[in-house]
Amino acid sequence: MQKYTLLPLFALLFLVMPSGYTGHGVSGHLPLDISAEKDVPQILDVHITRDIKSGWNIQVITEHFAFNPEAANTDHVMGEGHAHLYVDGKKYARLYGHWFHLPDLAEGEHRVTVSLNANDHSPLLYKGRLIEHSQLIEQPMNVESTPHHH
Repeated sequence: MQKYTLLPLFALLFLVMPSGYTGHGVSGHLPLDISAEKDVPQILDVHITRDIKSGWNIQVITEHFAFNPEAANTDHVMGEGHAHLYVDGKKYARLYGHWFHLPDLAEGEHRVTVSLNANDHSPLLYKGRLIEHSQLIEQPMNVESTPHHH
């Protein structure tokens, strides 16, 4: 029985991955390079603020990008798709709009990252960098929130 080594395969994967690639596409979706396109989608800013009752309110401000939940899982169309939300490097949710409520997290510092993704879930890549925004938040010690009625 012949033994094969996976080292050359890993080396090849390392060589073909873009330098700015952070691994968010490892879930089966390789980045989609849109460097040749005009009107490239951008994340202008991500506002993360504490909600008065509990958790965090996240607002994603984009340019040249339309959230299109009806087209999820279909072919790529330039300038539309959805976003993926990561907390501490782990995928937390898909975002189908500019706003999202993130429940309280464990006490301490957390990295929140939002990436723009094509309809087919491929992370969008421009000039070797994923189109994403990342920032740290500090979750205070959780206090029991007052009951609220809807």
